[in-house]
Amino acid sequence: MVGIGVASAESALEVPEVSYQDVVDDLAGTAKEAVQEAWSTLAAPLRSALTAEEVAPDASRGCSPLSVSETPATASVEPEAADSRASRSKAPTMSGCAGCFSCFRTQFWCSKQRKETARRVACPDSIASEDIFADDYIREVPTAENYEESRSSTFRHEEESDWSPTVMLYDASPDPPAKTGAERERLRRAYHMPVNSGRASRIENKNFSGSFLFLHREPDADLNPSGKKSSYEWHFTRKTRRWEARVQGKFRQKPVGTLYTGCVLEDFDYTEDQSWAARMLSAAVVPLMEAVVGERFYFAWGTRGPQAETEDAELGTIVTCLAGVDQVIVCPPGEEPAGLHTDISGLGLRRNAMSSREYHAAVQKVTDEIDTESTYTFCVWGCSRYIDVLRSAFVGIPFLGSMSYTGFIDEWPAHFVLYSLEDDPDDTRHLEQRKRLFIDVMVWSSNMNLPKLPSRYRFLDQK
Repeated sequence: MVGIGVASAESALEVPEVSYQDVVDDLAGTAKEAVQEAWSTLAAPLRSALTAEEVAPDASRGCSPLSVSETPATASVEPEAADSRASRSKAPTMSGCAGCFSCFRTQFWCSKQRKETARRVACPDSIASEDIFADDYIREVPTAENYEESRSSTFRHEEESDWSPTVMLYDASPDPPAKTGAERERLRRAYHMPVNSGRASRIENKNFSGSFLFLHREPDADLNPSGKKSSYEWHFTRKTRRWEARVQGKFRQKPVGTLYTGCVLEDFDYTEDQSWAARMLSAAVVPLMEAVVGERFYFAWGTRGPQAETEDAELGTIVTCLAGVDQVIVCPPGEEPAGLHTDISGLGLRRNAMSSREYHAAVQKVTDEIDTESTYTFCVWGCSRYIDVLRSAFVGIPFLGSMSYTGFIDEWPAHFVLYSLEDDPDDTRHLEQRKRLFIDVMVWSSNMNLPKLPSRYRFLDQK
């Protein structure tokens, strides 16, 4: 969790790891007045514009997010401290004083939430027009308030699920992954996508517009003491798969270069080299995935050490071509695609209905002909026999049996992605600046302890 310190007083006294308001309360006399006067002078023009229009700042009009030099310096706060300090936060209304940081931030957050709500009400369909989703979100600086808000949201999403542990899924595609360490200090949005939802969750970003649905069969009794049935159990009858992920939508931008799908560790701590255990696990898992999918995978540990904080750094990656998915359905323009919640198991190209060579060739043809008018559906289930997302474990691995992967990904989730990469024969690394991201689904099991995650993301309800 990140709190707010006082930049103007930083050189004169040691700032404790508390919030801005705590520091101001403890300052007396002229020091307190100086801090308030400095902040009021800085915030006044921004606050005036916000009050007049009641919209978030727009980069096209010269507005920009508050940088480190524009705001009080940040200071770390332990998560436990947030519980007591969160209760001091004000309700999100447009009232407040003329210029204190707390009221300014409250107005900014309230205005942004109103705009997000208006978008959701105006666009109930899973695929909406581009103009409605024109995005002017400015990534926020982490604070004690928004840390607690995000942590509370994930707890609520977990409590509302049918099983414990459950699979936590969020759409992280609206904001691309950070390219540098400094960018990671700003919050990305992540929208909840419930397991076995009665409706597909929307996915909206500048490159793709569509929906996502994650189906999971009824778990073992030890994970389902209430005996709650899966609402999609009819789909898993006489099938060995544990789960199935479905994506449907239209490309807003055509892929450039090669199209890849798989897993990327976007939030991982790359300051240290990978462990011996991680090397052993990858040596077993990568060949297994290649055997199951029937495609070659690109695998990289990611740039390590100080270079990991630069734009020329590569993230931990295991991906393959689009033929790595198990089903592809193309719906031509003017036709209505089958809903993700329906039985689509007999439609389109299916790996289990074709030879590996035929399937690869057919999917490659689809990839080469991708347009922005047709609706595409991609389904993944083949690897689910070996990935138990409820228990955070690889299962059924030859000679290894079951093995938890939590130590491999540390305190961060995995991101299942679809992106295109500009081809460069002189540099085969998958660098962020050469990617065009279409899908980015963040996933983890609720049995994992991820205390740092709310300091990177603003977790929001289902679209």
